[in-house]
Amino acid sequence: MRLNEYQTKQLFDRFGIPVPQGRVASNSREVGQIAEELGGQVVLKAQVLVHGRGRLGGILIARSAYEAEQKAMSILGMVLKGFPVHKVLVDELIPFSRQYYIAIETDHHRGIPRLNAYTIVNVNNGNGNGHQKEDLFEQYIDPLFGLNEFQIRDIAIHLELPREHWTQFQEALEGLWKVYWEYDGIAVEMNPLVISDTDGLIALDGSVELDDKALFRHIQVAEMRDFISETPLQNEARKFGFNFIPLSGNIGTISNGAGLAMATVDAIQYHNGGPANYLDAGACRTPEKVALALRLTLADPNVKVILMNFFGGISDCATVAHGILQLTEQQTLPVPIILRVMGEGADEARLLLAQSDVKVFVKFDESIHETIQTANRLEQVRVE
Repeated sequence: MRLNEYQTKQLFDRFGIPVPQGRVASNSREVGQIAEELGGQVVLKAQVLVHGRGRLGGILIARSAYEAEQKAMSILGMVLKGFPVHKVLVDELIPFSRQYYIAIETDHHRGIPRLNAYTIVNVNNGNGNGHQKEDLFEQYIDPLFGLNEFQIRDIAIHLELPREHWTQFQEALEGLWKVYWEYDGIAVEMNPLVISDTDGLIALDGSVELDDKALFRHIQVAEMRDFISETPLQNEARKFGFNFIPLSGNIGTISNGAGLAMATVDAIQYHNGGPANYLDAGACRTPEKVALALRLTLADPNVKVILMNFFGGISDCATVAHGILQLTEQQTLPVPIILRVMGEGADEARLLLAQSDVKVFVKFDESIHETIQTANRLEQVRVE
């Protein structure tokens, strides 16, 4: 789960990370009132979960309350990468001299947190925000000990941070670690953390991504989820415990387990196919859950064929077959389904589907090639 910028700054402030004064507004009149309270010179930021808001016109500077109100009208209601803007963050405008990127994220290869830091340069280079990564500094964090003071000093030295800001820098990084650790973070970042002209270090922007599987431990944060900035299919999938990510291809995928789902998507891309989604259905112990996963995938009009890749263990492959048959009894499937099964119940699944239109495979590579060929054939027919 990702948080909007204004929500991120609420967490930052709670853990002692300095952030600009500001509030979120949902109409231009509110924007003008907030801007007046902040002295008139403000930054307006569209609150949607997309990258590159500035380049898309979603971040504007205003020099007066009136100008802020006028510019808010152009931001509110605009659509950024498919998502409508309903809220604007109004932050005080802060002049600064130097800026840095600081992030703590889970290194999935090593299985431990990693801190990344570098100095941001060449911001106004004509190509949007630019930064220099030659000075990228990486520091792994032992979860048993947390972020140590000597590690923070190493980062400050590497970034050539002026000595007078070291104490504030330590407090900011310790706060960033607490956000990551206490809320089961996947990635948290201050981008940028700047040296302001008057108040020392301030995190002008930031982002927080949390582990969905751990949100039951953080009910108040879970309630901050922005459903508007997620697709309707993602919101629908979450109701049933599916992990769903929309992609841009024409091959729907359904698998049981994150690793198998990722391998399926990767294999399709490797062989020049186009996955339409990543769907980890988890433990499908009932046919109804299998049918729900299929309905969800079929809701995407771009899907031309569906590849279901299941390994029998927690989920019995025969249950998957029953789910497919249950859906075919209720409706005519608009696209072909290809099933690859191994493990418990695989033989029974093949027998159950022997008289159906579903093509069943044992070998992974064969199922991938058949799926891509089917998608290409159907796409060619559509074009003709």
